[in-house]
Amino acid sequence: MEDKGLRLVYWEPDQGMRFFEAARGLGLEGVIGKRASSKYLPGRRSDDWRKIKILKRQDCVILGSTPGQRGRSDAFGALLLGAYRDGKLIWVGQVGTGFTDRMLKVVLDRLAELQTDRPPIPDPALKKIKGARWVRPELVCEVEYLQMTAGGKLRAPSFKGLRPDKPPEDCILEPAA
Repeated sequence: MEDKGLRLVYWEPDQGMRFFEAARGLGLEGVIGKRASSKYLPGRRSDDWRKIKILKRQDCVILGSTPGQRGRSDAFGALLLGAYRDGKLIWVGQVGTGFTDRMLKVVLDRLAELQTDRPPIPDPALKKIKGARWVRPELVCEVEYLQMTAGGKLRAPSFKGLRPDKPPEDCILEPAA
């Protein structure tokens, strides 16, 4: 008998990929995979249960950066990102994770070449970012993210690398699932 506190869960062995693809098709955040013989441990984590997030990728134009803090005070904290929607470059958020030490240096050197004294787009919220350093919108990177927020910003983005093969105008914002 099912009620609010009890739910029967059905499973099929060796169908994880099919289940994952079905969840992706429904626009869900992810799935939980578990060892069939594992027990549920209320309030505790276990290596027998894994959260598998459904991530998306987006090519973005780098608009600038925020100041670095603590261990990254000599680099930058996050990259400010843009993408094109309906032919217009818009701010889609920032990414501050996913960088290796080597990639931080490469990106920092490239940003120095493109530095300018004003924001590359007229977004009032972007202009308010304290200590932001602006660049000409010529450098493209790829990020992986969980989903878009209701406000049109990337949620939980992670830097995956520069895209020297891609021009900025090809960074079209992917439609939300």
